[in-house]
Amino acid sequence: MTELGVLHSATLGFERFYGPHSGRNIAQSFLRVLDKYKIDTKVGYVTTDNASNNDTALVELGAMLQERNIHFDLITSRVRCFGHIINLVVKGFLWGSDWEAFEANIAYNTDIAKELHLLKSWRKKGPMGKLHNIGIWILRTPQHCDHFSQRVRLARGQEYTGPLISLIGNITRWSRDADALEQAFELRDILDGFVRSAVTEE
Repeated sequence: MTELGVLHSATLGFERFYGPHSGRNIAQSFLRVLDKYKIDTKVGYVTTDNASNNDTALVELGAMLQERNIHFDLITSRVRCFGHIINLVVKGFLWGSDWEAFEANIAYNTDIAKELHLLKSWRKKGPMGKLHNIGIWILRTPQHCDHFSQRVRLARGQEYTGPLISLIGNITRWSRDADALEQAFELRDILDGFVRSAVTEE
């Protein structure tokens, strides 16, 4: 807010998020932004949606600030997004109390059916199809990408400047398939180990 009382908003942080979106990770990421601008003592209100990990994040943030002897009232400082609340009320009115489970189930079943169909189609294409499916699985979530990149850095060293994630061929770039094959040979040992560990975990 300016000296004349005009309210302004600004994006202070847009960090690359690593690991699961747990409350602790969210709180640590938020605190890094506060520390960057040295404003950890000036947090007034925090507005989020109603996801449970945001609840946990504010509890964690409160504990972290308390360790610095900074007061942060979880009750009065938490502002829930009004638009999200209205959306929840309307969906509950239209679809009943279990609408979230219904939506999640529909989306999950649709995604699984589509993914299985695509996996089987690519599998029929032999080694290139198999490589494509491995690349899709690695790129499927930020956690998979981070895990694979960490394996590459660990195996090749921090000075390594080559590819960190699996490339996937496509029809819009003619050399993409060749690039994907070249990278697969370069990172073959890491790809093999990553696939074996994924199969074991599953």
